[in-house]
Amino acid sequence: MKKIVLVLFLVLFNVSVCFGAGQATSGITAQIIMDRAKTALNAKSSTFWSDLDLLRWTDEGVKEIQAFTHVMQDTATIELSGNTMEYAWTGVSDYMTIETVVYRSGASNNWAFKGLEFTTIDIIGRTSDKGSPEHWYEWDGKIGIWPKPTSAYSGNSIFVYYNPLPDGVSSGTSPIETPAAFDGALIWYVVCQAKKKEKRFEDAAIYLARYEKVLDRFRVDLVENRKQQVQ
Repeated sequence: MKKIVLVLFLVLFNVSVCFGAGQATSGITAQIIMDRAKTALNAKSSTFWSDLDLLRWTDEGVKEIQAFTHVMQDTATIELSGNTMEYAWTGVSDYMTIETVVYRSGASNNWAFKGLEFTTIDIIGRTSDKGSPEHWYEWDGKIGIWPKPTSAYSGNSIFVYYNPLPDGVSSGTSPIETPAAFDGALIWYVVCQAKKKEKRFEDAAIYLARYEKVLDRFRVDLVENRKQQVQ
């Protein structure tokens, strides 16, 4: 289930990126983006670029928007097991970044939540392995928890908040995965690339600025949940 984070924390830490608008897509396809880009270019065809170029740039634009804004968001739930330190998780095959990991304990009518600190495998065996989970790390496609959960923590859960990779655009019928708020930016991205191919660099810079303005508008800077690595 995709999430939207709406809270802005104003503190003096490094920050991470989050999306600050609705996630509903417009339901349009890559072909519509390409056709609208052609309208902006005032050309149905060109000796400098082809429809395959427009398709490739549309794909690049979707992936760049996700990389820059973290607009696509998802959550994976992992149930802890006694004496198990590392866990496979559902997002491992298609994730771009992990924003944070949250630990949940207690009964359903009295849950308690705690954000875990990001660390590296260096912490294993170098700090106490007693007590409730405090840290998380990534290793070999798995999420590691330290201290290692004992049987006392079996059945409790962790929630992995992550940014999935877009499936991308492979044909004109491919759906645009990024939210409707970015449809215009995606068109400007495609037009910018076409202008560069035409060697009209001043025009390309104008459309690049339009594209970046939309991305900046919907960014929300959040507290960097990883903070400093724990050694």
